[in-house]
Amino acid sequence: MSTGFQILKPRVDPRDLDLAKFMKENENIFFPQDFIEFVNSFELGHDEYYISHFYLEKVWSTKHDFMFSLCDIERHLTPNNKIEKVVIDYFFTTEYMLDRWKDSIQNEQLFFDKSLLPFGILFEPTHTRLFVGVGEENSGEIWIDLNQEDRYKHGDDSLFVASDIKNFIAECKQVFKDGIFQEYPTHLLYKNWGEDFWRIREE
Repeated sequence: MSTGFQILKPRVDPRDLDLAKFMKENENIFFPQDFIEFVNSFELGHDEYYISHFYLEKVWSTKHDFMFSLCDIERHLTPNNKIEKVVIDYFFTTEYMLDRWKDSIQNEQLFFDKSLLPFGILFEPTHTRLFVGVGEENSGEIWIDLNQEDRYKHGDDSLFVASDIKNFIAECKQVFKDGIFQEYPTHLLYKNWGEDFWRIREE
């Protein structure tokens, strides 16, 4: 199973996202070099990972075919943290990231309170996002916001999870979804020649 940066797909043509211009236009925002390299070097967005998928034909009562992931991407947090782990849904595409940030510096409470900007969505905890610190004191730190239940439980609206993006990604790993092989036993999985995904054999 893949871990760390093995999970991410490098850009075919690495490019410079104009974070320098964004910082110049917003003098109170500071991005460290490693976060800039992360955004510029990898494909970001839905399903832009090297993880195993399986294909289902004519799912449920629909006439459509679907591709599902066999795996989640998760990162366990330190034992003394308030939350055991996070499970990544996706990172924002670079284009969406910049558009979202332009809105966030006007409307995002965590930007006003803690100099945090969002750059991804989590499966777990539910209804939460990934943030990067952009202040002088927290530049590059990785945080998550907390959902309503966890805010009530822990008395805070956000949680520090890693010192920087390299540390955060390095500890991520690909794991099989809980219960996936109870629903789809391994003996039913197969691949056709040249395909990079699994199919489900009918019993």
